[in-house]
Amino acid sequence: MATQRIQGHPVLIIGAGRGGHALLEMFIEDNLVQVIAITDTNPKAAGLVLAKKQGIPVFTDTAEAIRACKDYPECIVYNLSHDETVAGEVSRVFGDKRVASGPEVKLFWQMSFLQNS
Repeated sequence: MATQRIQGHPVLIIGAGRGGHALLEMFIEDNLVQVIAITDTNPKAAGLVLAKKQGIPVFTDTAEAIRACKDYPECIVYNLSHDETVAGEVSRVFGDKRVASGPEVKLFWQMSFLQNS
């Protein structure tokens, strides 16, 4: 399949709880970013509900979401799931590690929390 063309840098958010929801809100307002999907094992997670309202694809299976994004080779994955095995799955699909997780994602979450306070 051909590489997809989109406006803004492609992003996948893994984890749609409080942090994923805040990150999604921030990215929705940013023209330089396009959230191409969001995933969480909880189908009622706040970020999934918001994403559905915005017409953003949602997944409850992380591996499936990562595979669905394979046509976006420049995709950055923001892992807010606390599951560090995600980096390995991303590496298998994209061939390198395009994952922001741990301290990097915590910083994004803290910035978005302060912005919304």
